[in-house]
Amino acid sequence: MLPWLIVPAVGGAAYLVLWALRGKAQAEYEHWGSTYLQVQGRLRRHREVIAEHVEFAQQCCDFHSLCELHFASVKLANEAYRLLRDAQVAESETRQAIDTLKAKMEEIYSQTKAPGLSRLDREKLHSELAELKQVKESLFETAGTISKQVGHFRTEVRRLNEKTRGLKRTIRDRCGSRGAEWCKRLEARTRERGLCRVA
Repeated sequence: MLPWLIVPAVGGAAYLVLWALRGKAQAEYEHWGSTYLQVQGRLRRHREVIAEHVEFAQQCCDFHSLCELHFASVKLANEAYRLLRDAQVAESETRQAIDTLKAKMEEIYSQTKAPGLSRLDREKLHSELAELKQVKESLFETAGTISKQVGHFRTEVRRLNEKTRGLKRTIRDRCGSRGAEWCKRLEARTRERGLCRVA
């Protein structure tokens, strides 16, 4: 559950805004939170494994081992990109929620200035503003955390992709004609997939 959704005794407008936020943002955030550190660790370990295998393969040109390692790298990078998309949705939904809260707070604030408003009604509105402010601060904190994690995670994925490209070049350059042919087929499949996405 999103940390900012755990607000004790939220009432009125805050409750309606929070209820609207559940669903997609909450699911994406929970998926991100439950897998972020695990996949990040796997990315780091996998880069180390690539470096070790490349060094070993440079000595013995183990074509099959390098191809399997390349496939595993691509598969992990694809998983990481899906996870990044989830986090970006959660971050975007959180920022939209902040904007919604700001607008609601401005609306309530203007209501407190209405002439003829009873003291009790004004106190209720101020209480509701205080609740919304607490939720907004929590949302800002959540958005900041997600943003930092996404930035770091994106860097990790880029580093893995660099290693994977180096692995592809190693297969092409050090595994003879088999490696060169494999690389040509891989690039043809990649171009084909790119064309299919455009069409």
